[in-house]
Amino acid sequence: MRQAAGLAAPVRRAARLAAALAAGAALTAAAQGAVPPRCEASAELVPARAYVGQQVHYQLRILRRRDVTSLEWETQLSFPTFRVEWLPTLSGDDRAAQGGETYLVFLERRALFAAHPGRLTVPSASLRCTSPDGSEIASIPPLVLEVQELPAEGRPPGFAGLLGPLALSFGLTPEKVALGGSLRLSVIAQGYTNLWSMPSPREALAAVPDVDVFEQPAELARDAGRALALRRYFHFDLVPRKAGVLPLPALRVPYFDPATGRYEEATAQLPALRVVEAPARPRAPGQPATPAGTSRGPAPRLARFLALAAGLGALALAAGLLLLLRGRRRRAPGDDLAGLLAEARAAAARGDGDASARAASQALQLALAAARGAAAPPAGLEDAPGPLRDAARLLAQIERARFAPGGAPPQLRAVEAAIARLQERRAGGR
Repeated sequence: MRQAAGLAAPVRRAARLAAALAAGAALTAAAQGAVPPRCEASAELVPARAYVGQQVHYQLRILRRRDVTSLEWETQLSFPTFRVEWLPTLSGDDRAAQGGETYLVFLERRALFAAHPGRLTVPSASLRCTSPDGSEIASIPPLVLEVQELPAEGRPPGFAGLLGPLALSFGLTPEKVALGGSLRLSVIAQGYTNLWSMPSPREALAAVPDVDVFEQPAELARDAGRALALRRYFHFDLVPRKAGVLPLPALRVPYFDPATGRYEEATAQLPALRVVEAPARPRAPGQPATPAGTSRGPAPRLARFLALAAGLGALALAAGLLLLLRGRRRRAPGDDLAGLLAEARAAAARGDGDASARAASQALQLALAAARGAAAPPAGLEDAPGPLRDAARLLAQIERARFAPGGAPPQLRAVEAAIARLQERRAGGR
């Protein structure tokens, strides 16, 4: 009995120690369970419903414990059913208190554009957060966006799927140009939606008579801030074919406004082109000057003829005057052609390809006008027979080389040969 009583005391002490250890373990486990997570993440789509082509913001809010030393993607964000544009990450002095801990707040953002209607999913992702005492994974749940098709009711003709609001502006330089020169027209569209889908306004410009239109590559600019602002630039070189005031059309671009649920139209009235006659060309080197006070061509012969034949009557006088005027008209184009061709050769010799092409273009236009008997070459000569067709094609090649990217001008000797054939055709009456 005495021995049993002696064993009971150590057993009771061991039981009390075990109970104390268990209580300590429970307290430790409870304390560990109360430690706040290193990171937490939540995401949302704004707005939660959208139209095809509308800008939607994906916002990922990350709470990062102050002792976290590393934050990296365990599973990357992905947007397989959207066009995605990056937006600046927002961070700074924002703080959030949670579970007795103060967290730093970061926002990861993307601009999303749905390409088709339906329930489109942004897949789940995850972050690995590391602190001096270990690391853990923070999960980012998947999100679903309800995307609506654009309404068929009220859809205007020519609608290309653009969303608004949309603003149009333009620039035209110079304000005035001489015949044979060109103007640069820039059309700018601005908005917050799918401007990469905007069609070029070239079709409206190509319908303007007496103006050749050469389009340059379009540009898309992005301004990423709280939202993604887009600007689409269209550039055109306009080459008038006659002098005067040449009106340009009003541009009209239909779009759908998600805020109102209605189709609207952005408009811009383009200014008229002011085109003046080209200045007189300088005399070609080596061309003899006409002394002041004297006449060119057959005028001296006409004066002698009038002195000798004054009594032949008004009929002979009128015939002589007619011959004089016709002779002068025949000489003027040749004089101008010589000057233009000499200018083209001189510009090519000094390496000024643009000036050479401009002078060659003007010479071809003058030769075509003389061959046609018109003040300016009309359109459609590409289908004309013989020298007219060849010269018109050369003229088009020159203009493409001047104003279209990647164009190559023809050799100057080919231009001179085409002009010579036009002059032969005109002399032969064909």
